[in-house]
Amino acid sequence: MRPARVVVLGGGSDGVYTALRLERLVAKGAPVDVSLVNRENYLVFQPMLAEVVARDVRLLDTVSPVRQLLRRTRLFVREIEGVDLDRRVVMLAAGLSPRKQELAFDHLVVALGSVTDFRGVPGLPEHALPFKTLADAVRIRNHVIHVLEQSSVELDPDLRRTMLTFVVAGGGFSGTEVAAALNDFVRRAVRDYRSIPQDDVRIILVHGGTSVLERELASRLATYATTALAEQGIELRLGERLVAASPRSAGAVGRAADPDSHAHLKRAVLAEPRPLEQLGLPTARVRLQCEATCWAPEDMSPGAPEHGQVELHRALLRAICGSDGSVT
Repeated sequence: MRPARVVVLGGGSDGVYTALRLERLVAKGAPVDVSLVNRENYLVFQPMLAEVVARDVRLLDTVSPVRQLLRRTRLFVREIEGVDLDRRVVMLAAGLSPRKQELAFDHLVVALGSVTDFRGVPGLPEHALPFKTLADAVRIRNHVIHVLEQSSVELDPDLRRTMLTFVVAGGGFSGTEVAAALNDFVRRAVRDYRSIPQDDVRIILVHGGTSVLERELASRLATYATTALAEQGIELRLGERLVAASPRSAGAVGRAADPDSHAHLKRAVLAEPRPLEQLGLPTARVRLQCEATCWAPEDMSPGAPEHGQVELHRALLRAICGSDGSVT
């Protein structure tokens, strides 16, 4: 009997933990062949990326090698070029050798996550710094250090204040965390620059809601988080959203672009599952639409990622084994 071929696209938490669950079946003797495709060979613990920006944790403390986590899974560190559902194959780009590769599957798990969406806001792709990956966190940290060095020798006080102003777009988990981390890091680091007045540093958080984290937390906790950020010196622009960005300014609804108060833009929100579109997978309203051979955590339970992951595992195991985990 040929093993059931399961291909997992994506090496984030959803993809890795799906493969781990399947490996338990393999350990029990289930005829399952598991493959995982990811552009990196490590798993990033994203909740700690803000601490990377603030230098509160070491870089390697946020990553785990996938090969050490998944001992029974074949790992392909490649870019994904497309998916052919009719032939049931995943097309992988060439690596060091010019030969491309195809992975056949019986079940396809799409766990590619999302990408930062810059559409609809002129200037964001050119001037904003996304906050999504480990490389993004390192880039933001290095950028902040560079700004501090340049500001320390700037003689024009108005230009220096502009250089030391950082705007974070979005008051969800990522935006709130990176705003707090930036605030701590910059205000702590500026003490070593005698030529930079503390009052020149500004951290601005722009959010369309009435309080930060209002969708993620209960009302009482969201209000507490909003108050805590304000008490730390972060300027909150609530009820506003960005409409444009330029090299030295970011304009919000209801406000004209102000070059003295908007300088460095960090983008931490508006993520959509656009990788599905790029792979040619059938979608409806950016959600995966295909036969029962395809699985995606976000499609199992909208708005509840953790619950969606559990439901995906149960449905996938039932399809392979006929139960929630027992070998048939």
